[in-house]
Amino acid sequence: MLAALVPGAVWVQMSTIGVAGIQRVAAMVAAERPDVVLLVASWRGGGVAASVALAGRLGLAAELVVEALGGGPLVSSWQAAKLQRVAEGEFSAQFALSLALKDVRLALQAADDDDRFAALAGLADEWQQAVDAGFGGQDLTVVTRLLEQQGEAPL
Repeated sequence: MLAALVPGAVWVQMSTIGVAGIQRVAAMVAAERPDVVLLVASWRGGGVAASVALAGRLGLAAELVVEALGGGPLVSSWQAAKLQRVAEGEFSAQFALSLALKDVRLALQAADDDDRFAALAGLADEWQQAVDAGFGGQDLTVVTRLLEQQGEAPL
């Protein structure tokens, strides 16, 4: 692919491949095509599932969470759409949980599993439980189901 790019092209690398992967790609571009600009632009995930699950445990409907957060500055339009899908029970994969887990593991690896990132490690553990429960191929917001199940009975 690199050889096929026109001189002066911009390669926007949007996969989450970890620090080592980006370093390999950058070295390859620098060695083989210094005229190509490499731009690293990984997508940002959402943490909306925990909000909906917590609201459910507090007796609030998911629709109320969508309404409360939907127009505010803390929720992007992408996250608002995710919230709406969760409220409707729609978990078909837009971004599979197994891929999100891979990204979290790469982030932990880049941080050398530093204890300062305990929250990230906890997220990885939570998502691993959901993958182990068979939710890995569904959208990352399916974690809502796992959190709801844990509130009802132990796994």
